[in-house]
Amino acid sequence: MQTILKGIFLLLLALPINTFAETFKQSSDIKLVSQYVWRGVDLNTEEAAIQGQYHLQSDFGLWFNLWGSNYDFGLDDGVQIDLSAGFKIPLDKSLFINLGIKEYTYTGSTESSTEYFVTFGGIPLGGFSTDFSYANDKDRETDYLAVDATHKINSNFSLALHYGYTDSIPENYSDVAIGIDFNLDSRLKLSAKFTNNSRNTLNDEDYFIISMRYAF
Repeated sequence: MQTILKGIFLLLLALPINTFAETFKQSSDIKLVSQYVWRGVDLNTEEAAIQGQYHLQSDFGLWFNLWGSNYDFGLDDGVQIDLSAGFKIPLDKSLFINLGIKEYTYTGSTESSTEYFVTFGGIPLGGFSTDFSYANDKDRETDYLAVDATHKINSNFSLALHYGYTDSIPENYSDVAIGIDFNLDSRLKLSAKFTNNSRNTLNDEDYFIISMRYAF
């Protein structure tokens, strides 16, 4: 699957410029985070990370995404590169279903894995826009369920809530997070988040993360 996703990206880059511009809307951003924490688990030995992504979205729902970050798992470190593709289906003004596949790859010794996911989102609940997601990583035999809710306080501030549950071998655990986003302008956003998990692993703890994101 990794080869297929890479092939798709190369084909997209080979499209004539006019055809490419007419088919896809492009967006990208770069982010500096005080810690790289994913699903409640630290992936960079509690050090800062630089992350970036490049996104393509078509008017008919097809999308592609390239995301990267430095990582340090303790026994392995390097650059993580995630390739993903999917199809977003609008149901009405706010509701949507997003179906996708993601390939996690690493420049170090960590083996790549493939994850399939679905999100039913844009659900208005108590002033929050809420997304329900399910993901399955067939290589790591892991299932992940998540609920994410966002409340727009005003034009600059928004509140974000998260709950996730990981079902894997050798353990199952949950993670929760609460955060606030502040839009300085249309391109620059500052965020602060508190997150923790219920793992019984030594040295896992609560994390307070700050980040700065710039959109191009």
